[in-house]
Amino acid sequence: MSIKGSMKVFQGFTLAEILITLVIIGVVAAITLPTLMQNYQKHVTVNRLKQTYSILEQAVKMSEIDNGYVSEWDYDINGEEFYSKYIKNYLKDVKSENLMIKSRNIQYNNAAGVLVNDMIFSDSYNVILSNGTLLSFGTGAEGYKPLGIDLNGTAAPNKVGRDWFLFLINKDGGLMPWGYGNYLYGLGKNPQRADILQNVNYGCSNSSSISRAGFYCALLIMYDGWKLAPEYPW
Repeated sequence: MSIKGSMKVFQGFTLAEILITLVIIGVVAAITLPTLMQNYQKHVTVNRLKQTYSILEQAVKMSEIDNGYVSEWDYDINGEEFYSKYIKNYLKDVKSENLMIKSRNIQYNNAAGVLVNDMIFSDSYNVILSNGTLLSFGTGAEGYKPLGIDLNGTAAPNKVGRDWFLFLINKDGGLMPWGYGNYLYGLGKNPQRADILQNVNYGCSNSSSISRAGFYCALLIMYDGWKLAPEYPW
């Protein structure tokens, strides 16, 4: 078909038809774009969490070569001492250390409350990686050290299970997501998926009946093979 013939075909559309087509395209875009954006955010979240977990896991394993097995580490020292003694020399791509964070509010997944200077993170030692991920080494004792991972630093939404995830370094297995094992109301080493979702203390849920909703979300992501299942409380 010649260029002249193509122009004749185009000229066959009325202005109303063109406007209707544009409206349809706009409606479809308005419907699909939020879903596409959310899926992209989920993808980035899982990949960043997996990357950070891999970096930390490697640091723990390398530290064991010099400092003995995790079962022999001192978990009674504070977050700064623990980081300096066991993690600092083995952690890659550290941008800054001893980041002072005041009035840190982490919202529970059910929006029923906020984690404000929680006991386990009241004296946390904060380290930020070159990719912007914030690591908070908390207090802990009796064989474990809590570790908060904020994937986008101090930026919003600061919400458990969205950008903030909770792990432990403990003497029974090294780095693991909160809920795996037997520390702090852990579910043991063979957790049931239903318990990860519905545990009354820490379930990965947005239920108002769960006191600290979202604490088991890192465990759920790993349990599901580093994926966000359809029922994940995003």
